Amino acid sequence: MFFLHVTPRCYGRNMFASRSIVHVDMNAFFASVEMRHNPRLRGKPVIVCGPSTRGVVSAASYEARVYGVRSAMARYKAEKLCPHGVFIPGNFRRYAEASSEISSIFSAFSSSVEKVSTDEAFLDITGASPHWDSPHQLASKLQEKIWNSSSLPCSIGIASSKVVAKVASELAKPKVAGRKILAGKKIIEVRSGNEAAFLSPLPIQALWGIGPKTTQQLHGLGITHVADLQRVSLAILSNRFGRRRGQHLANVSRGIDASEVQKSRRASSLSQERTFAKDLYTFEEMHPVIIALSDAVASRLRKTGMKAFCFSLKMKHTDFSVIQRSKTVLEATNCQYHIKSVVAQLLADLSYKDGVRLLGVAASSLCDAAYSQLALDVEGHGKKKWEQVDTAVDTIRSKFGSESIAY
Repeated sequence: MFFLHVTPRCYGRNMFASRSIVHVDMNAFFASVEMRHNPRLRGKPVIVCGPSTRGVVSAASYEARVYGVRSAMARYKAEKLCPHGVFIPGNFRRYAEASSEISSIFSAFSSSVEKVSTDEAFLDITGASPHWDSPHQLASKLQEKIWNSSSLPCSIGIASSKVVAKVASELAKPKVAGRKILAGKKIIEVRSGNEAAFLSPLPIQALWGIGPKTTQQLHGLGITHVADLQRVSLAILSNRFGRRRGQHLANVSRGIDASEVQKSRRASSLSQERTFAKDLYTFEEMHPVIIALSDAVASRLRKTGMKAFCFSLKMKHTDFSVIQRSKTVLEATNCQYHIKSVVAQLLADLSYKDGVRLLGVAASSLCDAAYSQLALDVEGHGKKKWEQVDTAVDTIRSKFGSESIAY
């Protein structure tokens, strides 16, 4: 057992107390998008996951969570906990479209937006807040706009720092208590100067950036709640975790976070994968999958205004061993036909006689779609023809939905 020497200590005034940071977090995003797509699913235990028992749960509606279903749970476990659940294979193109739809709303409320993932983002509204009666009013209008425009629910946290805003949005979400779903507060604002008091009663794992390993280490020191961590001297934390990590833990427990909202940067790569219900053994079985995966990657490249020079094939065998092969092309592309051609050749050069359980296609070395480079073997008319096909496909999908046409 460890005995902690507790020393009341001031770690410095929060220099960013005048800031107003908003964290928007969509509620059960993938499941909510599926319910929007099919309103008959509303109120049902919707579980988005892979198509086979090998699949993993990507998202679960709150109606499914009351049965103990959680993200990252194996599908077979979810089926045992909630046999009457509505199991839906993920449609990541649909989720990407919904994410872009929501992201377009943010710019009307802030010029500084940092998209953390598909379903969450930080907004610095410090400069915008004078145009509203309060940050809370702005957040309320933002939440209302997202709902009216997309019919998707979200929770919002407001604070002077990103780390506290993140915790606040999580606490604002609906909660599951036994077999009941408790409505969340939707918006929680933590006023400047109240950060430490707001965080103190929470379990330490509620803090952003403290994962299972750090939680276990802190529990070993007798630290189970943020209040415990706030009372520990910096010397003890530095001795146990190192000076840098110790200072971070001391700061985060008090809600002190100097990091700025970084305007979202483009991804360095894009990828799409598919796990199979039954192992595949022949090129003929896998080729249609390569076409579909290449289409998904190409479509995402075009939507984000990017092209890529490098394309990769990922293959996971029955024994879970993974092989990856890549090829760099002379001219950047976002054309489905050309990506498929590259990846299909990579596939043809591999051995898959022992069975394949997963295939993935990735694009990297990204550049702006407007970028053009002369190559020695430009395909001329053929290249232009396939780009016209892609344009036509994009137009049809935009008008009739992402599933209206496929290669």
